[in-house]
Amino acid sequence: MPARRFFKTSRALLILILSVAFPLKTMSICLHGTGVSVAAFGTNALGQMVQGKAHPGATVGVLIRVNMNDDCPGDNTLVTNVTDVVDAQCVSFTTSNLLSEPLLLSFFGQSHSVSNTPEGFAYKYIVPDCGSNTFIYHETKAFSLDSNSTTHLGGPLFAGGSLRLQILRSKLDISERRYSTVGQDEMQWEAGLTNTGDTTLTNVSVRYFTTGTNHLVWGPGELAAGQGTIIRSAPSIYDCAEDPGMLIAQGTDELFFQVSSTNQTAMLPSQLSVQYHRQPEANSDILLRWPARFSCFSLEKTATLTAMDWLPVQASQVLTNGEVIVALPATNQAGFFRLIRR
Repeated sequence: MPARRFFKTSRALLILILSVAFPLKTMSICLHGTGVSVAAFGTNALGQMVQGKAHPGATVGVLIRVNMNDDCPGDNTLVTNVTDVVDAQCVSFTTSNLLSEPLLLSFFGQSHSVSNTPEGFAYKYIVPDCGSNTFIYHETKAFSLDSNSTTHLGGPLFAGGSLRLQILRSKLDISERRYSTVGQDEMQWEAGLTNTGDTTLTNVSVRYFTTGTNHLVWGPGELAAGQGTIIRSAPSIYDCAEDPGMLIAQGTDELFFQVSSTNQTAMLPSQLSVQYHRQPEANSDILLRWPARFSCFSLEKTATLTAMDWLPVQASQVLTNGEVIVALPATNQAGFFRLIRR
């Protein structure tokens, strides 16, 4: 037999032998397992549930669902324990078993919600105020047994799920009005408006209130977390006889809750002057002066700008030659002064 024909015949025989020895058959594979899904819901100002967000002090509902992931024919899964571990930084706790009795899952894809409240939640808790924490972390655990199985009878099955709940701290700050001179007689105030919370505020506005009237001085607008702006008034002649008024800032957070800030303090940093006055054969004095048309402002003092502990100056105010004068004894202690109207 020629060599080439022998080679072809031998190769065909080898393929036939291999085909008989290793038949082309797909193996049957199944998997055992249990799954857990978890979600947390807060409530917005409209009474609607909002997933994954809440304010400190709000009640949160936790939804837990156990899933049958065993696709082996005839297998059942008996879930005996479901717990949730909650870490809020300042407060941590683990729930007791959230199942009142063992739960039997009998077919692949079956799911069951753990319900212990009228709303269908596994449990509820109140969000603690831990100061600066931004999230609360959940780790849900389920323990079950593989029942009615030919390959894994009584075998333990573990499942876990996790989530983080965002804590919203909505805060809006409006500072005191600081007056400065514009031209010869007119004054203009400015104030700082800052979103000091950790969520965007919308519909932010500032209104200036006096007796019997108010008007819009800024907005409506939007401020991102940490964002601020400066508000300025139109120049006008200051009159101590008029109502000092107040600023009220308002805004809405993403859960539709309204936040506000009020400040009725007015400061006059540009009008206060200090003079060292020494009288013959008498104690030295420190004279503090400001224009008489601002006599409605009071003098305050603090020893340090770090503590910002301002206290009224206990001294007589003398009105003379168009000025208000306060005389204080000279000491070796540092001091800071300001003019303020509340």
